Amino acid sequence: MDNNVLKMLQDQVNQEIYSAYLYMSMSSWFSDNSYQGFEKWMRVQVQEELAHAAYFMNYIQDRNQSLTFEAIAKPNSEWKNPLNIFEVSYTHECGITKSITDIFVASRNIGDIKSETFLQWFISEQIEEEKTVSDIIGRLKIAGDSSNALLMLDKEYGTKIFTMAANITF
Repeated sequence: MDNNVLKMLQDQVNQEIYSAYLYMSMSSWFSDNSYQGFEKWMRVQVQEELAHAAYFMNYIQDRNQSLTFEAIAKPNSEWKNPLNIFEVSYTHECGITKSITDIFVASRNIGDIKSETFLQWFISEQIEEEKTVSDIIGRLKIAGDSSNALLMLDKEYGTKIFTMAANITF
């Protein structure tokens, strides 16, 4: 495997773990502020991000490469309100999309079809992630400061569940 692509993939493992850490922080804020539904939604996001990290780790190891781990940055823990959290989440997901796209382009440029194929699922996943968070932002903007609307949305988003893919191992 090309060293540059390998380094980018290893960095992506770090970014996915950081994403889980960031969403843990967001989940904690929701818990502290009595938004149990949004708290659960973020906890599911934590599980998804850790699964993504595992996918990248497994792929690197399946290509007979070693993993290199870096320190995980401390996430923010101060948030204004649910809208602020989801706006930060959206910006973060856009950054993840760019990172994955950059790896895809680097893989394509050197003819690494295996990595291109592997990354295609993540590109589709990121489209879904951005859309989902964007939709939540739109609904939170409509809700504004209405406690009834916020509680309704909190309850609705608390129904999200995590389903582990059969082919993933930690």
